[in-house]
Amino acid sequence: MSPNLRAMMGRAAKKASMLGSSMLIPPHAQLRNPGYSFMPAMGMAGHSKWHNIRHKKGAEDAKKSILYTRISSQIRNALDHGGNVPTNLHLQNVLKKAKDLKVPKEIIERSIEKAMQAKSGGVAVYEGVGPSGVSFMVQCITDNRARTFSHLKHLFSKHGGNLAGSVAYKFKKVGAIEFHNISKEQEEDFMDKAISLGAEEIEGENGEFSIECAPDSLGTVVKGLEELGYSCESSQLAFVATTPIEVSEDARDAISSFVEDLEGDGDVEAVYHDAV
Repeated sequence: MSPNLRAMMGRAAKKASMLGSSMLIPPHAQLRNPGYSFMPAMGMAGHSKWHNIRHKKGAEDAKKSILYTRISSQIRNALDHGGNVPTNLHLQNVLKKAKDLKVPKEIIERSIEKAMQAKSGGVAVYEGVGPSGVSFMVQCITDNRARTFSHLKHLFSKHGGNLAGSVAYKFKKVGAIEFHNISKEQEEDFMDKAISLGAEEIEGENGEFSIECAPDSLGTVVKGLEELGYSCESSQLAFVATTPIEVSEDARDAISSFVEDLEGDGDVEAVYHDAV
């Protein structure tokens, strides 16, 4: 393991070790912990078919955001599936790629820190009602749940919503996976193999494929396809609305503003809702 990787992992581990605060979430927060260690909603679930509204950004900001999200997702995926850190070649390759693409060191370290927190049990999902009565599931990685709840409660209230009530029944939890750089010649074999491993839905074009599977099949599908030589871009558990609701243009603007504020919170990793 390179000195730089060891140093970054050391700093991240020190921060992650702070996880496990004894502070409790108030019952009315309706906290649900689905018991998984994958994060990123903002990787796939936040910015692909699993996310219904994407707030608009400037062109350059959007490009950087997509790059940082992709690298963060790859780091998390490498840590979750690549084995022990000292021998994790997948992680080392991702970090080299990030360096070559000039991803800021703080983005890389934050991604490592959050991935390690998630593996330590720091994942929490909050549910509530946002603008126009739209249902929201907000996935967080946190070392202080009381702080996270307080921040989210403020944001929900600010946008006319309420961080309370039960809306989880409006969503189903799925495994969400992305593979890129699939050639035309590989497409049929890739899809056949994915289905045989447990993929339930596959969508793709231009070499980029999104796979949906049962939550307990996520690791099997990712590992099986990677063993066949395909490189996983990102994978996580996501929440998909079972019955999406149509909203007005004004409502979409309000929801987009709310999502932007949620995504700006350092503990928030994914935002899911049922608006279209």
